[in-house]
Amino acid sequence: MADGSPSKTRANVSALAEGAEHRAARAALFSTELLRRIDAIARAIDAGRTAAVASEANALATGAAAFGLAGLVEDALRAERAARSGNLDEVASAFCVLQCGVHAALAQLRGRA
Repeated sequence: MADGSPSKTRANVSALAEGAEHRAARAALFSTELLRRIDAIARAIDAGRTAAVASEANALATGAAAFGLAGLVEDALRAERAARSGNLDEVASAFCVLQCGVHAALAQLRGRA
C-alpha cells in the first residue's frame, strides 16, 4: 500500500527531480565528449593517422551506445571500419556521415535535457 503522506510525496518528487538533473548533467557531459571526439577524429584524419581515427571512432561508438543513440553507434563503427581499412577516401566519406550523426545526436541530447 502506498503512503500518500505529503512528506513521502515531496521525497518522491525530489528524487525524480534529482534523477532528471543527473540525466541532464550526464547528457551535457556526453555532448562535450562528442564534440571533443569529433574534433580529435578531424585532426587525426588531417594527419593521416588512421589508427587514431579508429580508436576515437570506437570510443565515440561506445559512449553513444550507453546513451541509446543507435544511429550514431552505426555511423561511428562505419568510420572505425573505414579507418581500419586504411582507405583515406572511405575515411573521409565516413567522417562526413559521422559529423551529421553527431549533429543529430546533439539535438537528441538537448531534447532529453
